[in-house]
Amino acid sequence: MAVRLRAFWTPEGRQAPTPLEVRYRGDHVQGLRWQGQDVRRALLEPPLLASFYGPQLEERRPVHLEEVPDVLVRSILAVEDDGFFHHAGLSVSGILRALWVNLAGGEVRQGGSTLTQQLVKNL
Repeated sequence: MAVRLRAFWTPEGRQAPTPLEVRYRGDHVQGLRWQGQDVRRALLEPPLLASFYGPQLEERRPVHLEEVPDVLVRSILAVEDDGFFHHAGLSVSGILRALWVNLAGGEVRQGGSTLTQQLVKNL
């Protein structure tokens, strides 16, 4: 069966449209051919989990961490989750600190979630 994979973006860049031959044996894939050569795998367009939009409703493109200036990464971590590299995604001290501040203030004044917890909540 000949298929043509659509173009799509990955963190590494744009994946060009690709003609691919898929060979079946029964209901199983027996092999793949790309440009006349047998290949072991093909990169498929991933399902869209979410979209990033700015104030002007412009779609945003994810970038590799290496493309982001180190000072920006350190600044965000200092403000949002200074223990990012020292916990496994859950900060017990952050949760207890926020609980204490919120109870003492009689209202919600702080959150104790880590960047990892925020990512999970928003996906």
